[in-house]
Amino acid sequence: MVVQGLAVPRRSLLACGLLYAVLYPIVNDVIAANLYDGYSRMDQAVSELSAVGAPARAFLTATVPVFSLLSRVRSSSLMERWDFSGYSHLCRNAR
Repeated sequence: MVVQGLAVPRRSLLACGLLYAVLYPIVNDVIAANLYDGYSRMDQAVSELSAVGAPARAFLTATVPVFSLLSRVRSSSLMERWDFSGYSHLCRNAR
C-alpha cells in the first residue's frame, strides 16, 4: 500500500488494526470510565462518557484523531485488497 508516496509494509497496516482493536476499549472502558466519578458500566451507556459536561469528554475528544488515523489506515488497506468491480451495479453513480 502507498500512503501519500510512502510504501507502508503490511505489518504496519496489521499493527494499526491491532492497535485500534486493543486501545479503543482500554481508552473508553478503562481510562475514560475512571475519569468519570460515579460512572457505572452496568447502569450507564458508554456515550455518557463523552457527553457535554462529562469529566472524560476532553480526554476522549483528544483521542479522536488517533483513532481516526488508525481506522483510516486499517480500512484503506482492506479496501485495497478487495476487488469491488463486480459490485458496481449496486452503486447509483456507477459507470
